[in-house]
Amino acid sequence: MDSAGLPVNLSTAGWFAPDQGKTNTKTPLIALVNANKNDPEQTAIRTTYELAKLKLENDVALPNPTCSAWFNQGLGGATAAQIIAAGVLPNRFAHAEFSVGGTIVGGEDYHAFIGDKNHDRSLIVGIQPDSAVHINRNGAFFKSFYSAQARAVPTADQVGPYPGGSVRARLVIALHELAHILQDRSNPPAPPIPVSINTVPGFQLDGGDPTGQLSSQNTAKILQMCRTMIERP
Repeated sequence: MDSAGLPVNLSTAGWFAPDQGKTNTKTPLIALVNANKNDPEQTAIRTTYELAKLKLENDVALPNPTCSAWFNQGLGGATAAQIIAAGVLPNRFAHAEFSVGGTIVGGEDYHAFIGDKNHDRSLIVGIQPDSAVHINRNGAFFKSFYSAQARAVPTADQVGPYPGGSVRARLVIALHELAHILQDRSNPPAPPIPVSINTVPGFQLDGGDPTGQLSSQNTAKILQMCRTMIERP
């Protein structure tokens, strides 16, 4: 349901087909290498979103819900768990190696994205059809360390306090992308860097920021609002 109490078809709502909100021309273009929906990676992504959905459903039933209340407050009669069920879990996700600036090594800093367009509105090369989320096989969803090509000294790839590849790191990434899915694109922000115009208070459009600071701030916001839920057994 929307805020006016009218039925919303979750499978076709605008939440599921935004571009990345990129507007800064200094941000390198992303291309996907060998994007697919094959196992075992596909099962790992599905399991993570199923767990996120379950945790959000359990959280909302508590006397003082935190993460679920934050996600749900701008959705009217719908819930974030319903959005996951209708817009992500019907196999609307894929995985690939991300090439950024022309190299796969350059893509290791990118964990995931939603949508299908770069900042210049060009279609991302290699995109999988009907996929709300693409996950980087060389990012922290799957890997705990950067490659030797990306970092001369062995360097852990973490998501907040959680080691890359862990269940909790995967949940943070999944919730981060869920917040982007819920962002309202009815009034796109102007360049050079997007401002926060969304249904999830304090969560910013970060795709146009070449420094990565907005993305880091968003992850910090996810941890602020959802860490208790993420770490709850």
